[in-house]
Amino acid sequence: MTALSRSGGERRWGPNVDRITTLTPPTVIDGTALVGVGRELIALSGEDGVERWRVETRDRNYGDVALGGVTGSPVAVGGTVLLSTQAGDVYALNDG
Repeated sequence: MTALSRSGGERRWGPNVDRITTLTPPTVIDGTALVGVGRELIALSGEDGVERWRVETRDRNYGDVALGGVTGSPVAVGGTVLLSTQAGDVYALNDG
């Protein structure tokens, strides 16, 4: 994921591509980019890409099959971030 300036499209910041391989499409809320990376939801500052917080989701292991990972873009509704996972869970996150 790379942040570009609105005015000229110049690159503002981007992560080390060796560190992050699979991302969900980001959701931007109040200057924070929320992105699913594997089993985690990571919040990045829109200004400089610095990590603000992260939440690890659980996985389910059925013996020969393990299900886990964020399945799509997080959704924000009224100050709450909703997130679904391959394990069949829905997370509702807020700062309260």
